[in-house]
Amino acid sequence: MTTNRSIRIGAGCSIDMTLSLPQMVRKGEVDYIVIDFMTEVAVSKMKARDMAEPGRGFGIDLIGPELEREFKQMLDKGIRLVTNAGGLQPHACAEALKAMAESLGLSPKIAVVDGDNVLPLIADGKDSFDDMFTGKPVPHDLISANAYLGAWPVAQALATGADIVVTGRVVDSALIVGPLIHEFGWKMEEYDRLAGGVLIGHLLECGAQPSGGIFSDWREVDWADMSFPIADCLADGTAVFSKVAGTGGQISTGSLAEQILYEISDPQAYAMPEVTCDFSNVQLEVLAEDQVRVWGARGHPPSGKYKVFALSDDGWQGVFSGVTTGRSAAEMAQKTGEAILSRCQTLLRDRNLGNWTAAASEVIGAGASYGAQRPKDMDTREAVFRVVMDHADRAGAELLTRVAGASLSSMAPGTSNRLGAPVVSRKMRMSAFLMDAARVPARITAAGETVSLPPVLPSAPFRREMLAPNAPLPKAGDTADTVEVPLSALAWMRSGDKGDKVNIGVIARDPDFVPHINAGLTEEAVATWFAHILADPSNPKVRKYELPGLHAFNFLIDEALDGGAVASLRFDAMGRGLAHQLADFPVLVPTALAAAMQGNAP
Repeated sequence: MTTNRSIRIGAGCSIDMTLSLPQMVRKGEVDYIVIDFMTEVAVSKMKARDMAEPGRGFGIDLIGPELEREFKQMLDKGIRLVTNAGGLQPHACAEALKAMAESLGLSPKIAVVDGDNVLPLIADGKDSFDDMFTGKPVPHDLISANAYLGAWPVAQALATGADIVVTGRVVDSALIVGPLIHEFGWKMEEYDRLAGGVLIGHLLECGAQPSGGIFSDWREVDWADMSFPIADCLADGTAVFSKVAGTGGQISTGSLAEQILYEISDPQAYAMPEVTCDFSNVQLEVLAEDQVRVWGARGHPPSGKYKVFALSDDGWQGVFSGVTTGRSAAEMAQKTGEAILSRCQTLLRDRNLGNWTAAASEVIGAGASYGAQRPKDMDTREAVFRVVMDHADRAGAELLTRVAGASLSSMAPGTSNRLGAPVVSRKMRMSAFLMDAARVPARITAAGETVSLPPVLPSAPFRREMLAPNAPLPKAGDTADTVEVPLSALAWMRSGDKGDKVNIGVIARDPDFVPHINAGLTEEAVATWFAHILADPSNPKVRKYELPGLHAFNFLIDEALDGGAVASLRFDAMGRGLAHQLADFPVLVPTALAAAMQGNAP
């Protein structure tokens, strides 16, 4: 289908509902609002909540004052809402939405997409799967297992005339690709268009991140009245991104490129249920201030498999944080954390509860997370100690709450607990594996009727031989007249997790900087820089990918997040701070170029 009309889609944000939803409804002039609720950590919290309060395993923040205030105006304007707030219980979420609407005298048409729960299909233990990140067998004692469905069920749900589509687990970009399939009539083998839709979806799925949220050049961005991004999407799979007029934020090549590289692993084989995407030659064109055209994604057939996200019950976790102040604050914080854990270990032994399954004490504020790159001249006068203890039994984890108060009266001088009381919560462990898509039909429920939708399978699954190789990016040679500059002066950066892997995207601020970044930022250099976070520093697993279209690189580091965001004991469990730890990496550039770079972000 060929059309010149555009579909205007605005991004909401599940953790910033106070601003995102009102902004899009009142000022966005959008056809669709999409709100993504399902990060890996969010799913684990949904499962823990459902175990404590059955029937509450969905994005309960959607059923809040923001939607209540905007509900009528959203429907009056004909804005359609697509969200995966359904989480692990999409029908319960839909019922809660319906109840809210009825209390306001409204009667929206609500469609539900589910079928992603594959636990009943594998609960008999006859299936064996290997974890796609670790290669180890997936445990059989799973408490949840949900396949990442694609965009076709979302499109089918919209075809029922729904004002609101609530899904369970779908790939994040399906919330956007589904409306585009529905509106433009894309077919299953229009892979370039589908890949373009995934690119648009990948940019929109994380709320304000493409419009300046967590942007490297953060000093340029007004956070108080942050704009969320809007995409004017065309039938050819391209889009123009903009922000809401008169608000903060920024739409620029830097802000968009950072988000494109966010968590994509291999940029030439970004696997989705409906298409395998090649983002290596994506282009960004500035049309006007805060208006950038995005195009150049290429598509190939999907693999015919779905990724499954699964959780196992892993006991309980206690967490406590406090503050030490004054001279030697970091040393006092370190000693405090160690003393708390020592006391806990003694009590566990005295009460015959068995030892903890894992424990850690971190000092925040003294640069400990930087490893060998920690600034040598730091004189911290305020430091946070954070103590984490995992135990198979709740009673064991709760001992941390019994011991924590001792830090105020019998440990370091100048200690405060104003960071909050100790928290004890369920601990989950995640697994991820591939499952034949043919085994996982989706279901669409609308107007009281449920239909099954068989998966769309490729006639020939994706093979790497389908990829066209790119010419390698240039690399600077040796020259005598050079000086060191920090990587942040040459590049924008963004990092994020994928299981126990971390992605670090590095985008040159100017194409002329690429050869120097490429020469200095090798796989070996990155492995050395981050040796302190690797599971096995003697066997680093770092891969460097090139994106010529964006003058960029993506580094994928395996076994770097202490087991992944759901299991990690670190305060930066998603590795989001790692890109900016790389900001200090020294890159050799010609002296003349360094002089011309004055004013770039430090």
